[in-house]
Amino acid sequence: MKKKITLCMVLSTFIICAMLCLTNCSNDDAPTSVFTPEAYNPNKMVWTLKKMY
Repeated sequence: MKKKITLCMVLSTFIICAMLCLTNCSNDDAPTSVFTPEAYNPNKMVWTLKKMY
């Protein structure tokens, strides 16, 4: 049980870090976009994840 929770946490952290990195890399002219609500838009995250895989 504990291992499963840890794995989920690691995966979640990795996905969040990847999303922040992608947002920064794709918006060089506006690096602060990470801190806007748009960066945490679930639809945008799903679309980006689909594009990645």
